[in-house]
Amino acid sequence: MRRRLASRRGVLEGLPLSLIISIIIIAIGTTILLGLFVYSRAHTLSSVSLSTPSGALAGGNVYGAWKQPLLFLVTAWASSGGALPGVLVAVEGCGFDELNHTASNGTAMFVLPPPTIPQHSSGCVMPVQATYQPPASLGATASQTYSTSVVIVA
Repeated sequence: MRRRLASRRGVLEGLPLSLIISIIIIAIGTTILLGLFVYSRAHTLSSVSLSTPSGALAGGNVYGAWKQPLLFLVTAWASSGGALPGVLVAVEGCGFDELNHTASNGTAMFVLPPPTIPQHSSGCVMPVQATYQPPASLGATASQTYSTSVVIVA
């Protein structure tokens, strides 16, 4: 008697049903685990970038004092390299006390009035802190924080 590996309908013959079911369950489980791994890496706060479209940047995180309201952009980046939405950004110091969340593009926008620089001072420091709480579905309970500072010179 000759054994065939596949019937006309494509069903494997000669393999126990429990082995076929096990292979299917292992494939589905592996797919789920890989998907969770990729999803969890995309939701890790890696860094924050600061920018302004008005050109007040003097170099690095050093800004010259501005006289008109300034559009200040803070973008939160995930460890996967993409922008990270839902991050709480706090801008404080130099007369500022602002909070905002990053939008779906990972950017929080602030319209900052002219800074308050103390008398007899050449500038002030404006701390920028980003705090991200990963979704509970990933099993993460601790929030992630990234801090940087901006120096504003008179």
